[in-house]
Amino acid sequence: MERRKFIESLPILSFLGRDFINYFDGSALADWNDVKKLFPKQDPIINLNSGSAGTMPLSVETFLIEKIREMNRGPAYKVWGDWSEAIASIKNELGDFINIPGDRLAFTRNATEALNFIINGLQLDSAKSNIIYAEHDYPNVIKAIEYRGKSTEAVPEKLPIDLASLTDNEIIERYKNSINNKTGLVVLTHLTHREGRVLPVKKITEIAHSFGAKVLLDGAQSFGHFNFDLSDLGVDFFATSLHKWFNAPLGTGFIYVKEKEDQNLAHPLYPNNNRLTNVENFGTSAYYVWAGIAASILVNKTIIPIDKKQERLSFLSNYWMEKLSAKHEVIFRHHPNSKTFGIRSFKIKNKALKPLKPILLNRYKINIKMVGTKKGSYIRVSPNVFTLEEDLDYFVDSLNQMLAGN
Repeated sequence: MERRKFIESLPILSFLGRDFINYFDGSALADWNDVKKLFPKQDPIINLNSGSAGTMPLSVETFLIEKIREMNRGPAYKVWGDWSEAIASIKNELGDFINIPGDRLAFTRNATEALNFIINGLQLDSAKSNIIYAEHDYPNVIKAIEYRGKSTEAVPEKLPIDLASLTDNEIIERYKNSINNKTGLVVLTHLTHREGRVLPVKKITEIAHSFGAKVLLDGAQSFGHFNFDLSDLGVDFFATSLHKWFNAPLGTGFIYVKEKEDQNLAHPLYPNNNRLTNVENFGTSAYYVWAGIAASILVNKTIIPIDKKQERLSFLSNYWMEKLSAKHEVIFRHHPNSKTFGIRSFKIKNKALKPLKPILLNRYKINIKMVGTKKGSYIRVSPNVFTLEEDLDYFVDSLNQMLAGN
């Protein structure tokens, strides 16, 4: 189907407005230079840290500003009436990306909030009070689990797993040896924030379910990054952010609850009659960012479909890694046989990298992320669809100059 006709067939277009279609000319984009033009100019900063936050396309930015103006000129709570159908449609569209029903989604402000809703709220039986997690999980997730262990009956159990040295089967075996009849919740990371590694979620979930344990999946880095079927993974809860790889406004994310009966398993943070939608009942908020998700959906469906995106992100990562490895003895954080896409971390043998971050930012205007591990600090590089090869050439050349002492 011609792209313009496809856009016109989408239910959310009625919410976006007919003028929104003018952002797209109906023809295929010639190359990635055209994709870059859909985003605001990053000059003077080159953002190679989409693992923390991506960038909204200009069309999303413009639509969001329009919705801010609209809300600012009327009663704030009018959203519940005027936007209710649109919000339901947005959730359905989000669900379509990963093959889950939209009525099992609730908006959150980020993945951290969604994860805490389950970690701190899930009711655990006294006989099944253990929470399994791993040292490679996101620091705020680990802190939340450890806090619950201090404040409730929950028993945190951290697994020592070195992702740089273990295969998927060895990782599965570590979880298999730790999950038992006392396990009530297993917290998994889908795509790790340091290494950018996709973990074997489905098989670990099957093991957890065989012992009657629930599984919470941290998908902060996976949604909008690569193609996956969440229903096939079988997890009970899924939490994600939309401002990273989906290029939606900051302050957007969602939580998914697989079974309707599980909506009542978590003690509500903000009590009302419905435990799932109560996640959204956190008082007056920036409701217009929810509307901004609709514009991001259209971009991701029509301009940068997920299969094309994951292929591009893999190419970009391999591109800069090969250029850097040609000149230095580089130690990469990911396992050589692991599945990765747009996030990679590295250090260079016998070189101290930690002082390089402020120099890269202040002198060369390059934004990267430093990640700490037991084996020292690594530089994390996470380009996006608005990144071109010339941006990565500049990054590698700048790093070479720094390491040469220039």
